[in-house]
Amino acid sequence: MATKSKSDTDAPPSYDAIQSKCQSSGPVFSRILRQKSTSNTILSCIRDLVTGPNFNPSSVDPIINSCASALSAAKFSSLLQSRNIDGHSAIYWAIVNNRLEAVSASTKFISKLSSGCRSDLRRACMVTSNHTLFTQLNLGRNVGPDDRPLRRSLGYSPDEIEVHEGDQAKNQFVALFRFRMCQRRLHITQNITSAEFVAGGRIWWTRIHMGPEGRWRMTWGLSQHSLPARPNAVVLIKAHMGKPGCATPPQELRLVSTRTNSSLVPKE
Repeated sequence: MATKSKSDTDAPPSYDAIQSKCQSSGPVFSRILRQKSTSNTILSCIRDLVTGPNFNPSSVDPIINSCASALSAAKFSSLLQSRNIDGHSAIYWAIVNNRLEAVSASTKFISKLSSGCRSDLRRACMVTSNHTLFTQLNLGRNVGPDDRPLRRSLGYSPDEIEVHEGDQAKNQFVALFRFRMCQRRLHITQNITSAEFVAGGRIWWTRIHMGPEGRWRMTWGLSQHSLPARPNAVVLIKAHMGKPGCATPPQELRLVSTRTNSSLVPKE
């Protein structure tokens, strides 16, 4: 009778076998993972989920949940955030390949993003010009003083930014800012914390502050990893509602960029 050598019994499963297991779901898949609960096996399943050709949105939750049950919470969170798939994290590839179901299912098992993973996901949102996901994952950074203490004192909600992409051939976009209690914050601190947004394949920041010459200024720039740009910007500041019966309605304020002939490069 033929016998198996130790090297045969200890050999890792083939990629085809792993792939077929990853495409299954339910108790059978969970039992297979528990029997062969190696990080490499689980990573292969996650890799196929975020980069494989046969993506099935309905199988995302069963696969992610089964993988999570086979490892400790800390190990599974670390596996999802590590740059272990062609130099990037699993969630990075889920964003780049527009597999948002995998992004949502994975992030449920991460209590706090590591700094390395945050940087990785910022680049993924920049590559895909996905400002909505950039906001949902709370990937923006403050490039100025922290406004959270003032927000607690005044009781206003966080600022909002909407991005509407225009003619991509001309790199046009429109960003809509809603700065809460803007005038009051300016009078108190003479500065509004920088707000980041994603548009045109870049991460931008902007802020309003008091300049050294005693005049209010609105400045903007590019965040790390963004390609240089030569912005030709127009800023429209919406007027407050006029008083009832006012014969002349208030006019919006129009500001034109002063850097139309110079290139803008990211600075830390």
